[in-house]
Amino acid sequence: MKHTALALIASAVLAGAASARDVVVRLTCDTPEQLEQVESVAASIWNCRYGVGAPIDVQIDESRVGELDRLGLTHTLVVPDVQAVFDAERGEIESRRRLRDITWFENYHTYDEINAYIDQLAGEFPGLVTVRTIGTSLEGREIRAFDVVSPDAPADAPVVLFNAGQHAREWIGPATTLYIADRMLREFGSDGRTSDVVNNVRVVFVPLVNPDGYVYTWNVNRNWRKNRRNNGDGTWGVDNNRNWSEYWGGSGSSDYGGSETYHGAAPFSEPETRALRDLALSEPHLVAHVDWHSYSQLLLYPYDGFQSSPIGSERDFFVALGDDMAETIWHTTGRNYTPEPGYQLYIASGTCSDWFSLGASARSWTFELRPEGSPGFVLPPDEIIPTGREMLGAALQLIERSGMPLLIDYPAGHPAFTEPETPTHVEAFLTDSTEALTPGSIAVSWRPQGGSFSPLSSSPVGANGVEFWLPPTPCGRTVEYTIDATTARGSAVRFTGTVLAIETTAYLDDDAETDQGWVYGDPSDTGTDGQWERGDPDRTLLQPDFDTSEGGTFCFVTGAAEEGYDLNNDVDGGTVSLISPRIDLTGAGGTDPTLSYQRWVYTWINDYFTDDWFRVSISDDDGATWTVIDEPTEKKGGWNLVEHRVLDYVAPTSEVRLRFQANDGAADSPVEMGVDDVRIIARACTGCGPADLTTQGAGAGDPAYGVPDGAVTAADVNYFVNAWVAQDLATADLTAQGAGVGDPGYGVPDGAVTAADLQYYVNLWVLGCP
Repeated sequence: MKHTALALIASAVLAGAASARDVVVRLTCDTPEQLEQVESVAASIWNCRYGVGAPIDVQIDESRVGELDRLGLTHTLVVPDVQAVFDAERGEIESRRRLRDITWFENYHTYDEINAYIDQLAGEFPGLVTVRTIGTSLEGREIRAFDVVSPDAPADAPVVLFNAGQHAREWIGPATTLYIADRMLREFGSDGRTSDVVNNVRVVFVPLVNPDGYVYTWNVNRNWRKNRRNNGDGTWGVDNNRNWSEYWGGSGSSDYGGSETYHGAAPFSEPETRALRDLALSEPHLVAHVDWHSYSQLLLYPYDGFQSSPIGSERDFFVALGDDMAETIWHTTGRNYTPEPGYQLYIASGTCSDWFSLGASARSWTFELRPEGSPGFVLPPDEIIPTGREMLGAALQLIERSGMPLLIDYPAGHPAFTEPETPTHVEAFLTDSTEALTPGSIAVSWRPQGGSFSPLSSSPVGANGVEFWLPPTPCGRTVEYTIDATTARGSAVRFTGTVLAIETTAYLDDDAETDQGWVYGDPSDTGTDGQWERGDPDRTLLQPDFDTSEGGTFCFVTGAAEEGYDLNNDVDGGTVSLISPRIDLTGAGGTDPTLSYQRWVYTWINDYFTDDWFRVSISDDDGATWTVIDEPTEKKGGWNLVEHRVLDYVAPTSEVRLRFQANDGAADSPVEMGVDDVRIIARACTGCGPADLTTQGAGAGDPAYGVPDGAVTAADVNYFVNAWVAQDLATADLTAQGAGVGDPGYGVPDGAVTAADLQYYVNLWVLGCP
């Protein structure tokens, strides 16, 4: 039935195709001669790389498809109307421009808009961003680079360089590099991992190497690949990624100016490639590089231009990191990226990646982004953010493994929150990356919010670990720490963390590892297959093989057991529902609780089956009525974290429920959904902290004496001193005698009232009311 539905769709698309238009067909050339013949009749080749023996997407006038048949080339239709695809993309872009609440990364942007956004980042983060012009294009446009690095980073910090846009039509490349830069900047100081990278490595971004070609794709020809060189023989453009000196002019490039892989008159004949080359040569500490392209979902490592590969430990490095990045991407969005050496795909001479590897001695990669196939370069705008998300994790891995002298691991997790006035235990282990840890060099410092750093007592754990206790912190305030170490080469490495003290109330916390009373199905359901269950899912094209809980196995999924086939046991025939147990939110009125969950949504060909949907609703009357809070547009798999303010949708009653629904609205269309880590959490400071002990002006015998009033005043000091003089353990025993800041006993009552308790209270009182 599934295959029948797909066939009907294909037939309908083909039946509606008109003549005298360009189409895209997929074929494979078995010989160089066949490839030359295909290039001679093609309007364009859609692949970023192409060669003998690999599938090629060929744009061709529909009237000339018969010439492929006469060449004996079997082909399949991929895009039935190229111009219709381009027109639809432009219509989508323009409609999104009219939306007021759209974010920058939910649409594609012009050359001028990209430059304006770079300037915006520099204005928002003046201590972290430095912008420079590295060259000028043939038509006089600036080629811009910007650095992302902390002012506290070493002057000789390792450098990782990311560039995109060598090929003009690959719009997702510039969008992705900017997304990565944006997230690194906005997460600096709040996300420990990102902060560690920015504190230790300088990342250089060149989002748009080929501005002339990019502008041409917006104004004239959406499918233009090269720069805008007038070759003087009636042809235009040089392929910047065949103009580099390593193996220039060899296989996989062309000496014909009309070819999409024309290598130019000489190595570095183009100002765009010279600008990027000169930037790299000006960076003595360059260690790694990525050239971002599309499409095919590949992580390519050296080499491109000849049939060899890095040997020894370098080959091991590329293989191991490639596998790890592919795994990270899969766990982020469920997309499959294949790591392999570039030549294994097909030879491409004169490439950027080979030059960076051999000419600049950097570990260089070529990343081919989404999609895996159709729709080729015309990736919908709603896939910009998912592509950025999957690449962010891979990019951080690459930076860490290539540029960070040491790496850090928190076995119990990196603490982000702690309960107020409670010491926080941190344990961390440092491992060698590009350099080796000097034994005994680990030191810890801390500072309260608004304070200065000072040394913190710590204890070694084995040869490369450390543990320490962060001091108790009043509610609403942060405590920051650093872990410093040196390497055998003398490099100084700093890792940072920030912990917020906040009262946390969990109204629902379900990682699906145990059954907490969910209801699988609803009397109104019409689905005939793929019912919700709590299970360990089987990996298929449509469904994950893992949950999202740390160390967990189970999640809620529609038809966990796929029985070895992608389309078995998915949702069929209508709607299937998953309903939470009753949730009591009666105490949540003043705490602003947040609902969060991980969702997996896959409706494979939803462009045709528009009645397939995934919906999340909430009720405050035990399911009598429901309010829809989530209907995702991203429907191609991958776990996505979603958050909602609960009180925007319901009142804080004792009869709150959640409902997750998957619907198969068309005959036998593929639909799979998943849900995990469902939580309703409130974090707030409901009082004024432990220094608030009494009401100002309330003396002994007054009913308000000893009742906090939401302010920290002299009355509170007087109240504490009275309790301290009276040896009142309940009020005045706050800390262990002799326990200083950083000691596990600091802030822990010890059964005695001493001078240490008085000093501890004075410290709290000075901090006041958060």
